[in-house]
Amino acid sequence: MFDSFWKGFLVAVSVIFVGMMLGALCAILLSRFLFADFLKRKLAKNKHKYARNFRTIDKEFVTNGILMVALIRLMAVNFGVVSYLLGVTSVSLIDYLIGTTATIVYIILFVLIGCTIWEATANESD
Repeated sequence: MFDSFWKGFLVAVSVIFVGMMLGALCAILLSRFLFADFLKRKLAKNKHKYARNFRTIDKEFVTNGILMVALIRLMAVNFGVVSYLLGVTSVSLIDYLIGTTATIVYIILFVLIGCTIWEATANESD
């Protein structure tokens, strides 16, 4: 489209990053308004070990929210599912969004692969 490796790279990274951040924001807000209160009430009453584990992990999201979100985002897990699950935790919205920016690493890598493949096929057809 741009007939330039770097122009295409920068536009693709920008568009994907903005779309990913908007999607992440929508997912956490939906999760917070639809599921979070119900699940937190259920877990507060529950004495099961999983409920205790959740409360412990939830405290970590309050104190180390950015780091926890960034580490989860850098793992190869489903982006949407993680976004909805993080909506149930007590991570602040700002910490969530800042931590989510760690996915720029994946975006850059995948766009770089795509641009390299485009350049290789463009050079082959010349």
